[in-house]
Amino acid sequence: MFELLDRFYEFSKRHPYLYPIFVLVKFFFYLPPLICHEGLRGATLWLFYRFKFAFQNRKLLADPSLPDQPMEVFHSRLGFKLLCWIEYVIYDEIFLERVYEFSSLREFMKQLQGGVVIDFGVHHGLFIDFARTLNPGLDFFGAELSPKNYASAKARFEGNEHVTLLNLGIGGNARDASIKLVSVSSKQSIYSREGGESVEVKIITPADFVALNKLERREIALLKMDIEGA
Repeated sequence: MFELLDRFYEFSKRHPYLYPIFVLVKFFFYLPPLICHEGLRGATLWLFYRFKFAFQNRKLLADPSLPDQPMEVFHSRLGFKLLCWIEYVIYDEIFLERVYEFSSLREFMKQLQGGVVIDFGVHHGLFIDFARTLNPGLDFFGAELSPKNYASAKARFEGNEHVTLLNLGIGGNARDASIKLVSVSSKQSIYSREGGESVEVKIITPADFVALNKLERREIALLKMDIEGA
């Protein structure tokens, strides 16, 4: 069902008059889990912010810079904030579409008495927020290639001693590389060659990451990877 909605969304970007219909259909499916997570008041605010932003930017839906534009801050009752459209979209995927919730994940995470969660491809940190809702007592280590994404994630977890982030890419072999920062932050890749600013990045292997964070003797309970091009 959500795959069909994604196709409808891409079609509505080319035909903006269809976008209000897409939004109504989409949120009909999102409403029950949204109320479950955020309560009725929170769900109402979430919907209002989304509709307001979409209406104000209805003529810019095809603009590739739109997803990272700031919008009204939503304070989730799960303990984190959503600051821009792309964070709302990733919230959709993780908390409403439940893309990471494979069988028994919740039970597995909640029963852990210690251990480490590693996130390769942190982006703005929403997956770590999700994992922390399941077991906030774990330690979280993450790597993020893009300096801009890393700065957003670093700010999100500022002062949290259980979250350690590094501005690094993960790949099959360690090296330095030059990449272009793409307009849609969630599509950043080691192999990005078209875009805006060029930046130099450091890429290390998963084993290097474990050694760098002194995790050799610790139990790695969960590894999440969203690292296009690695």
